[in-house]
Amino acid sequence: MFYALALTLQLPAQDAPPRRDAGEDNYPEEAIRRNQEGRVVLRLNVSASGVVTQCTVKESSGSSSLDASACDTALKRVHYTPARDANGNFVESVVQLPVRYAMPK
Repeated sequence: MFYALALTLQLPAQDAPPRRDAGEDNYPEEAIRRNQEGRVVLRLNVSASGVVTQCTVKESSGSSSLDASACDTALKRVHYTPARDANGNFVESVVQLPVRYAMPK
């Protein structure tokens, strides 16, 4: 069993999740063959509608395939409740998302 990254995250943009894990469906085949594990921290730009518009790797897992898979998954599957300004208007924001890849024991 592989750990799973939630298919859709509905979270306030101000409150990035403490941790989400990568699932079998987004665990890179190359990383599985090489028995690679790791933790990557993503920096996500979130639009005023809650869509992730950009992903950069803030802290690498040490595996380029794990890092790329984490960003690809975040861009396709992660959605936030938009942040609000002092007037209650939805605004763009930046959040960090830690993702852990772990092979079954």
